Amino acid sequence: MGFLKKILAMLTIGTVLAGSSVALAAKTDIIPVDSKDNIKYDAKKLLLMKSEDSPRTLLFSDSPEAVEDNGILYQDTVEGKGRLLYYHLPEMDGPHKVVVVLENTSLYPATFTVEREGVAGPSEDYLKVGKTALEAYYSKQKPYDILIPPMGKVMLHPSDDQRVMNRNQLVDGLFDFHVNQPVKVSVLMAPYLTDTLTYVEYAPILPADKHRLRGTFDKSDRYITNRIKYKPSRDGNAYFYLADNSTDIYLYGTDATDNTKTQNYGNYGINYHVKLETKGKGKTEVYLQPLGGVYAGAVAVKSPKKDKYEMVPTPGNKKFMGEDGDKNYYSYVGTFKNKDGIEFQFTPPGASNLPVKVILRAIK
Repeated sequence: MGFLKKILAMLTIGTVLAGSSVALAAKTDIIPVDSKDNIKYDAKKLLLMKSEDSPRTLLFSDSPEAVEDNGILYQDTVEGKGRLLYYHLPEMDGPHKVVVVLENTSLYPATFTVEREGVAGPSEDYLKVGKTALEAYYSKQKPYDILIPPMGKVMLHPSDDQRVMNRNQLVDGLFDFHVNQPVKVSVLMAPYLTDTLTYVEYAPILPADKHRLRGTFDKSDRYITNRIKYKPSRDGNAYFYLADNSTDIYLYGTDATDNTKTQNYGNYGINYHVKLETKGKGKTEVYLQPLGGVYAGAVAVKSPKKDKYEMVPTPGNKKFMGEDGDKNYYSYVGTFKNKDGIEFQFTPPGASNLPVKVILRAIK
């Protein structure tokens, strides 16, 4: 989910995205530091973590990412709890569209409940698309139902049928849902004026590109906690990694279009539920440090006072971070009382580099 050289050529550091400020991110969010200042944020203790994956079927559509032909980008049938992530751009002239079609394959009415969604694009500003989609996904919203008649077809997001995409313009969509009957989900690239619900009946299934970032994954909610309680007075500044494929392993699944084994390299579409146990007096600040380069995303932070999650952009005071390879960048996530613990959600953003390092900084 890249095109990073093109991103750097197109983007300049800009203003905060609309609607991005929350109480938990009131202080400076992004800290490019030199070697002297880095001492304050240096973390020497690696926390030992444990994780458990919870069933929620992920349909991941990102191959081919740059689409050279019209057709079905990914397709599979799902029932129960699910998540859909698509990430595509046309590499063709003329206006196009990416639309998701839901087909009820049963003789009974189906209710497709969208629990949460984040949609962004089209745009050639790929980092902005990836960040905006996550900001929407983690923001407050209400579930809604889509009713699908027996053996009927509808569009998941009807407005996408009027969404005009030109060459190299990216769209990104992330949906959590629940469906009470088997429903075939098809992600399509089609010419803009095409009748989508008719086209899906004869559209060819496009082969994956060399990166093969697509497939169906049985478990897409990952719950992470520390094996030993973090005590700042004893442990000092500490850290752990997310999406590094060493301490945090990438999932394997199946490409339902050709029945081949596939790996979700980056764990895109996996929602991490991070809950850390802490003890002692005082507070702990949490920072996110990108290790791979340019990065722009968002997290959802649990507020003990309000007992709910609030969206926090990462970074919060500019469009992206990590553009200078000679500097370290830290995006502020939140400050937590040690008696309450630390809780937030994270998912790898499209167009950004991985892995990330989560740093716990002890404060009085």
